[in-house]
Amino acid sequence: MPQKLSFNISIFLILLLPLAMLLADLALGAKEEIGVVYPGEGIGSVWIGQTRPADSELPPLLQEGISKGTIRIEAPAPANNVVRIIVTSPSFRVERSLLRVRYNDLADVLRYYGKGETDISSETTTIKYGKYGIDFIVSNNDKRIKEIVIYKPIGPSFSEEQFKKLK
Repeated sequence: MPQKLSFNISIFLILLLPLAMLLADLALGAKEEIGVVYPGEGIGSVWIGQTRPADSELPPLLQEGISKGTIRIEAPAPANNVVRIIVTSPSFRVERSLLRVRYNDLADVLRYYGKGETDISSETTTIKYGKYGIDFIVSNNDKRIKEIVIYKPIGPSFSEEQFKKLK
C-alpha cells in the first residue's frame, strides 16, 4: 500500500506542478510575454530543419532574445538550416512541462522527464533527452536550469518498409 500511495503522489505532483507554477505567475500579476520552446521541433516561428529566417522576420520576443544573446540559433552555412536552438532566457518555457531557465531546478527536470544521459563538468551538469530532442544544462552551484538546448530528436532510423511492419 505505501508503494502505491507514493506512486500516486508522484503522478499527482508531475501533473500539477506545471499548473501550480502557471497559477502562481498569474496570481503574482506576471504580465511578461512568455515564448514557448517545443522539444525537438523549434521555438516561436523557428523550426529545426527549416531555413533560418532573417532576424527581421522573427517575432519581437525572439528578436529581443537574439539581440541580448539569450537565444542562439545554430544554422550552418551553406544550407542555413536550423540544427540547434539554445535558450538562456527565462522569457521562454518548455511546452507541457512549463520548465524555464532560472525558474526551475534539477529536481523539476527529473520529476518531469525522468533520468536522462548526463555529462558532469566542474560548473554544470548536462541532462540529455535525445529521444525528445532537448537537453538541460543545470548549474552545479544552485541546481537551477542555465540553458535549454533543442535539436532534432535522436532515435532509430527506419526505412518506410520497416516502419510499415511496426504498425
